[in-house]
Amino acid sequence: DLIRAFFVVPVNVKLLESVGMDITGDIDGKTGFTIDDFYKEVYDRKWNYDLAAEYSAAVYCKGDNNPGTGMSIHDTLGFAIGYTGLHGTAMLYTQNINIIENKIDPDTGEKTYYYPDNCEPLYDLAAALNDFFSKPGVLVVNKDYHDYGQSGVLAIRTRFCQDQVLFGSTIMVGSLEYDDYQNLKKTEGSGFGIVPVPLYHEIEEGSDETYLTTIHNIGRPGAIAYNTKHFSTCTAFLNYQSTHSTDILNFYYDYQLQYDTADGSCGTVEMMQYIRSNVRGSFDKTFEDALGIYDSNTGNRWHSVLVSAGFKVEDMRNEYNTRITYKQQLLLALYKEFPRFPS
Repeated sequence: DLIRAFFVVPVNVKLLESVGMDITGDIDGKTGFTIDDFYKEVYDRKWNYDLAAEYSAAVYCKGDNNPGTGMSIHDTLGFAIGYTGLHGTAMLYTQNINIIENKIDPDTGEKTYYYPDNCEPLYDLAAALNDFFSKPGVLVVNKDYHDYGQSGVLAIRTRFCQDQVLFGSTIMVGSLEYDDYQNLKKTEGSGFGIVPVPLYHEIEEGSDETYLTTIHNIGRPGAIAYNTKHFSTCTAFLNYQSTHSTDILNFYYDYQLQYDTADGSCGTVEMMQYIRSNVRGSFDKTFEDALGIYDSNTGNRWHSVLVSAGFKVEDMRNEYNTRITYKQQLLLALYKEFPRFPS
């Protein structure tokens, strides 16, 4: 389940190729703009909010079922995203940002964990998101979606597979197994590609920064009965599964996901390999979720702060300063609980 929980962004090939030449200046009349051209932009590390906003503006078109003045899921959209914690997680924890830091206490030699007094990268991300989700064709889907599904997430998937959304939210790679995506893959003249979540800033020349993905905490856990008389046998079996599953795991990703679930094209296969080779740790996200057990207000989690504002937090510095003392107390309380946890 871990590799199925990588965050990615699906790309509608039909919509992409309809606007790509206008954005890139590609004048190759023989082939035009293709998904492979877009993949090159990603590899060149140009895939950020600015580029996503350009594509979104180019593809955006008012829908006949949207008589109002604002954007809606009825329109042809560029970048649509769901209004859930999963999407906040994807937009925050795929970036090269450390929310929780650690250091060695010189007096005790123990590692201590803490929230920094200021987190400038988090402030910058929030400002970039605020700007991005104010652009034409970029929409958080949290209303008026019922014609296409029981939730904004399902509505985005439906519209993406109807060739009406260019970048179909942030999803986990395992979601591509759903019939909607598989049927789109078989639709002549359409299909989907896969890219990482875009960066929130331009990469400076000479920097080795690149795209990252993270693993969402949605994996299926196993359990051993507390009163079993065969505990050592159970753990030996699980240990064997863990230490001898590499070949199965690689086969599943390399063949089932890349060549069956995805379209198997060279460009997409290489992109999925690239995504798998750039997985970041989920330390910050894991601690933030664990703190939710000690905090009745789960909205204090940083990804929840982003989502609750529709990804348009106007002053993240103030939000940070308002919460940081309380969150630090929770972090210390959690740290002190660790010796009592089962090992």
